[in-house]
Amino acid sequence: MDSSMKKLLFAFVPLAVVMTLALMAVYGAGQHLLRQGVNDPQIELAEDTSAALRTGAPVASLSLPNPVDFAVSLAPFVNVYDANKQTVASSGHLSGKVATPPLGVFDYARVNGEHRFTWQPRKDARIASILVYYKGPTSEGYVLAGRSVREQENRIRLLGVKLVWGWVISMLFIFLLIIGRVRFAR
Repeated sequence: MDSSMKKLLFAFVPLAVVMTLALMAVYGAGQHLLRQGVNDPQIELAEDTSAALRTGAPVASLSLPNPVDFAVSLAPFVNVYDANKQTVASSGHLSGKVATPPLGVFDYARVNGEHRFTWQPRKDARIASILVYYKGPTSEGYVLAGRSVREQENRIRLLGVKLVWGWVISMLFIFLLIIGRVRFAR
């Protein structure tokens, strides 16, 4: 390997590594922000519904969102479960059936007050969920608010594609810049 090639490599590799790490950090931050933002409607629905139940409001008096098949809709839904993890009221379903999240999340919510998690009851349905435990004067149970993460996952994929293209263009630009400097230095 001649000295100009060595100069080229010694100049290119550190810049390529720095650019790669920077774009990976941008992707990580963007992915995290997009994923966390999907929880906002569910937080409000779960907290407001559980607050009403804690004050003694009967489940029948709750104003739940319109029924949602969360495999096809992006709308949020609310399901209410009793202390035995049985469905009491539901606006979210999967092909006409109420889908119950994994039973372990109920135990976690009971101990910690709430649990924020993503679950996939079926291949075509991934749900960002908030499960809140409540204890009222006459009842106790859980409120689950959720909605599909399909749109956020599409945005995260698009962010990744754009950053890969940005990386390719950056690598090409850095490479051409260094080649020009090496040739100019001769």
